[in-house]
Amino acid sequence: MSGQARYSEVRTWWHKSRPFSVGELVADGIVHGVGLALAVSFGTLLVVLAAIGPARGNLPALVIYVASLLTVLALVTLLAKVALEHKTRSDLAAAAARAATKESA
Repeated sequence: MSGQARYSEVRTWWHKSRPFSVGELVADGIVHGVGLALAVSFGTLLVVLAAIGPARGNLPALVIYVASLLTVLALVTLLAKVALEHKTRSDLAAAAARAATKESA
């Protein structure tokens, strides 16, 4: 077993090596918010053009596609917001604990 790593030592892409910073979480939320705004505008355009054009037969599939796209992007944007709030709360709690420790010492 000289050339093989143990399972506990192998890091995969879904195991983050460090916590995300506040800046990374803010950027993640902005990117997903912009994606959601673009999906709303272009998804609406796609459905309207399909409804008035020759693709009326594909309209139910397009509506399902746009609705699922908007749902996924909204949930990911919400997840980024919740992660940011959790991060800032835990950072504030840690700072308060450090301040209380310094005052008592």
